[in-house]
Amino acid sequence: MLCLTRLGQQMRSWGAGAGPGGGRVFVCLGCAALRVAPEATLLKRASSTPSLKHLYQRELLQVLKARQHQLQGKYVVEQISTREPAQSLPSQSQAAVVTKQSCSRGKQRADEVKGNDEGSASKPTKVKPNKGEPSASKQSRPAQPKTGTVKSKSTIKSIKVNSRQQPTKASGDGGTESLSDATSARKAPLPHAAIAASAGTLERPRRQSALDQNASKVDVKLKDAKAVVGVKDKAEGAKQVQERQQNDPDELRDRLLCYLDACLFSGELKRAQKYVWHYHQDPNLRSLLSVQIYDVMMGAWAKKKFLFKIAKLFSMVGEAGLKPSLVSYAAALECMGRVPNIAQSVVARCLEEMQQNGLELDQLFAHCNFVEDEREVVLAAVRRVRPDYAPMAMPPRSLDQFPLSARFYDLDNSGNYPRLKQTTEELKQGFRRQMDLEKAHIVTIQSVEALKPVTPEMEKKRQALTELHKEWRATLLQAFAEGKKKLMSRRFGSSFKLDLYPYTCLLTDEEYVNAMLESLSSLPPNGDSVMSLSRNLGRKVFNMYCIRKKMRNHVAQRISKVYDAYCELLASDGKVSGFLPRQFWERVEAEVADGYRLSGETVEWTLPVTVTLGSYLLDIMVRELKVYSGTGSTDLVRGTKPIPALYHVYAFRSVRQIGFVKPHPLVTQLQSRAVETELHFDVQALPTSCPPLPWTSPRFGGYVLIPTTLMRSVDMATQHQNLLDLCQVQEARRLHAAMDVLNQLGTCSWIINEPLLDIVIGIFNDRGCDKLDIPPPLSEAPKVPRYDPTGQNGIADRLAFRRALTHARKTTSEMHSLRMSALYKLSIANAMRGRVFWFPHNMDFRGRTYPCPPHFNHLGSDMSRALLLFAEGRPLGERGLDWIKIHLVNLTGTKKKSSLLERRMFADEKMDDILDSADRPLTGRQWWMEADEPWQVLACCMEIARAVRSPDPKEYISHFPTHQDGSCNGLQHYAALGRDTIGAASVNLKPLDMPQDVYASVAQQVDVFRAEDAKNDVKIAQVLGGFIGRKLVKQTVMTVVYGVTRYGGRQQIEKRLSEMDDFPKEYVWDASAYLTKLVFSSLREMFTGTREIQNWLTESARMIARAGQSVEWVTPLGLPIIQPYHRTQRSVLNGHMQMIGLCNSTDVNQKPNIMKQKNAFPPNFIHSLDSTHMMLTALYCYREGLSFASVHDCFWTHAATVDIMNRVCREQFVALHSQPILEDLSSFLISKYSVFAPASRRKKASAEFKHLMDFLTLIPPKGEFNLEEVRDSTYFFS
Repeated sequence: MLCLTRLGQQMRSWGAGAGPGGGRVFVCLGCAALRVAPEATLLKRASSTPSLKHLYQRELLQVLKARQHQLQGKYVVEQISTREPAQSLPSQSQAAVVTKQSCSRGKQRADEVKGNDEGSASKPTKVKPNKGEPSASKQSRPAQPKTGTVKSKSTIKSIKVNSRQQPTKASGDGGTESLSDATSARKAPLPHAAIAASAGTLERPRRQSALDQNASKVDVKLKDAKAVVGVKDKAEGAKQVQERQQNDPDELRDRLLCYLDACLFSGELKRAQKYVWHYHQDPNLRSLLSVQIYDVMMGAWAKKKFLFKIAKLFSMVGEAGLKPSLVSYAAALECMGRVPNIAQSVVARCLEEMQQNGLELDQLFAHCNFVEDEREVVLAAVRRVRPDYAPMAMPPRSLDQFPLSARFYDLDNSGNYPRLKQTTEELKQGFRRQMDLEKAHIVTIQSVEALKPVTPEMEKKRQALTELHKEWRATLLQAFAEGKKKLMSRRFGSSFKLDLYPYTCLLTDEEYVNAMLESLSSLPPNGDSVMSLSRNLGRKVFNMYCIRKKMRNHVAQRISKVYDAYCELLASDGKVSGFLPRQFWERVEAEVADGYRLSGETVEWTLPVTVTLGSYLLDIMVRELKVYSGTGSTDLVRGTKPIPALYHVYAFRSVRQIGFVKPHPLVTQLQSRAVETELHFDVQALPTSCPPLPWTSPRFGGYVLIPTTLMRSVDMATQHQNLLDLCQVQEARRLHAAMDVLNQLGTCSWIINEPLLDIVIGIFNDRGCDKLDIPPPLSEAPKVPRYDPTGQNGIADRLAFRRALTHARKTTSEMHSLRMSALYKLSIANAMRGRVFWFPHNMDFRGRTYPCPPHFNHLGSDMSRALLLFAEGRPLGERGLDWIKIHLVNLTGTKKKSSLLERRMFADEKMDDILDSADRPLTGRQWWMEADEPWQVLACCMEIARAVRSPDPKEYISHFPTHQDGSCNGLQHYAALGRDTIGAASVNLKPLDMPQDVYASVAQQVDVFRAEDAKNDVKIAQVLGGFIGRKLVKQTVMTVVYGVTRYGGRQQIEKRLSEMDDFPKEYVWDASAYLTKLVFSSLREMFTGTREIQNWLTESARMIARAGQSVEWVTPLGLPIIQPYHRTQRSVLNGHMQMIGLCNSTDVNQKPNIMKQKNAFPPNFIHSLDSTHMMLTALYCYREGLSFASVHDCFWTHAATVDIMNRVCREQFVALHSQPILEDLSSFLISKYSVFAPASRRKKASAEFKHLMDFLTLIPPKGEFNLEEVRDSTYFFS
């Protein structure tokens, strides 16, 4: 269908009185486009006007389709004589008005008209008329022509419908707006009419005349038109429809929101509005528009003071079947507040409708995230009709359904919360330093690798590398600017594709180039995948964009203001006490931040957006970066032949072909010879210089400016964040416990164990040590083998050569990864030397907490844990030294079945070895190296040596973290859930004189089964005699309760058997399969209650997933949890370098993965319970004034406060399992999934649903174990 604005000039050439060839012109009120007949003229015009050939062919198809429907009685056409006077349609042929169903088609075609006006190549789509559609007089909405289109006004004004000219009104953005839009605004709900009335008096369009139903018959068939429109055109149209059906609507909606956000930030409001209008006009695309998208546009127009635009958007919200949100009304009120002399009645009617829709004004100020001066402007608008109005805080909901949370928060604020040793001024200085680092986004630290003496060759290479970097920077700046111009030129094409141009305007060109060069500096010699590099590059840009956005919106300034007051709670000289960090921050934020909420929403980029932008930047790097090598010259910077610095190659990983980007060997060689001693990290990879911002919402907390979420998730998994956002709006108090725990863990300050760090660095720079898990340098890697058919200088057998080559390359790659990992850890620790630092925390979807910095933290390796000390010191007191000795013996891995007294006595017996290890760790007897955790043992030896040599060990100030570890914590929770007496005794829930080692008990039971089989001449049982021990079965026993399968258990045992030098290798496979069966049988016999609960959870999850739902539950502390396992959806992203495959197994629009849902539910449920126990312990330890850290089920505190922590730990375990956990789970699952009863009457579906509901009530019976006994159990945590 041809657009009027595009054909205006062409129409004049046809002359007045008739269309081309004396045909008829049909005018559709819904889209203001022409349909021209007869067909022969269209074909003639198409051949004579090549530039419009494609459009004419499309028009012919539309005409024939319209006539086909007309013949079927679907159109009512008013025939207008071609001999009527020209004033009916000046300088045009006469018109026929297509009504009823045709106007619904006109609505569908409006976006095509606008798309054609923009040069759109969108394909026409056949849409069946909807039943019960209103007539044209109620539904007509002429499409708006493109702003600035040549002669668009004159063309539109030249057309009269029913001898009455359609009036137009100039819009604020320089285009034209039909007053039919104003009419829809007048008929819209109150705020639309109020805003429209304030913009001026609007004239109601006159009623259209009755339509003559006499239609001329047409004998042209639709198949003739199909011959005109090319096969390629049809194939492309079908492909678009297919892609639209296959694409995830939620993902497309998120991509559109990201695009609009980028457009608005870069000042392209008109383009953003054009896209929203295009999507709104297309019935197939309208469903992609959410209220949030309309709200974004309303907020942008509010700042421009365009009331009429907001009225139109309100009308569009109603047309889309949506309801305005609080943000919608906030935007309307903001616009009213910015317009001078606004009528009070307009504001009053807006507030009236908001109340009619069930939205309160106090809710608006409580939940909307205002930026800049928005809050003052909205409040000023409200006070024009309510002068005395003051926003009131919304009352929190009760926590009665979560007694554990209610019990903690119902206590008075007399808790002895700990303070930091820093003063208020020192904390403020640390905050300023952290903010400066985050603004820069990149931190440069010195490497710990030994610095060789600077030779002339090294100096030459460093200078060459510096010159090369300067040249690369200039090249990338020029290439990026040129690429941006090309992206800009493509925007004037025919497509409404979400292009990359807005994303290239968010930062300065220099910042994009810096991100590219920084990613290049961390590229390993073997390269990295295109997917990984693209994602990391895109994420860098997103983080920098969020920082810039917070700076522009003055959020950073307000955060700084609130943090200064927040320091009074934490500092040693602070004047505020009795508050949790979140409570005090919220109070200060309300008082100091002028009523603004700092947890403004960030539009999170989707993975396709991030990867596409990163791929574009990566493509520039691969294309433009060059190195130079002269023939026979050693000068690698200037030569006669430029060669690419980066190569795009493909390699197979398993059966998949993966694209890689690898540096040229000359680049790697130049970097290695220059011996650069600097490492570059994103700032979030390092600990913070000040206490992290307290978590106050799912989207605010942790780092100062860098966006961080409360719950970490895999790429493209959105259900967790959506669940938390909904919880924040409806029942925010449910999240308080989890946020307060993360805040407590984040405010725990740390320092580096410097003497131990020096020892580790020394070994690291001296070829490493495999025994101590210090990886050697690449110079120790195996040499790449050579192939020699003669066998004199290499391997003669080709197959053996390939195997040796593969093994050498794999070993080298692994050595490089391990070496770089250790280098990062040690370099970061060295950078933190002499400083106090903090670890921001967040959690996974099960509630397990993790530090945000990925490389160096206390959840890391043995070496990382040994290097960390509490920044706060405490005197050892009466029992502190004894606890350190017990902790030392625990770390050695010996005395597992010994009492605490025996462990302490063993430490006293080994005191000479302990002191020798502390004094001469590398030259003495090296007793510490034989331990299971050697570096932590050495750190413990040094601490004991300092304590025993102090004048009074009781007064010795210790910073050393002392651990208390659960005894197979998963089985402990299972035993407590089932009140299993035998199981409880096996995992030390019962108070006994000696600790029970469940792993050794299982090993003994397995050996009993093996001995019986050996007597029956089972060969593999006889071979295994004398090899079964605690270490062999420990990992499998530990992970069985977390859902490990027989296949996984066999792999674990196979690995342990392979590590035994004297076990016959030919029996490893058979022995591992045999032992796995015995381990599972032993656990079933020892833990009957555990198996029943596990089976109930598994079967419940299986039936829930079969019903098409994901398993969801709520922890006893109120944290909502949903399993993200769905059927994998594979898609292909059209990257700039290659096609990038994306695999999404978390898409909520896909059916649940039944296997993963059922297998993961038991372990995930138990993980949620052990995280709840840890949270309760952390909260009450914080109230007791303790320093507390955790590694899941291993709790850390000072040696002097171990007894307090042990008491709290046991009390909270009893309190947790005193709740009806399984009963509450059953009730929740029934209430959650009972609403999904099958609508069909199929007997099978109804029977399965009834079976599910019945099965959920069959809670496994409980035993007779008394939970109160846990309070007196010495070895519950020890």
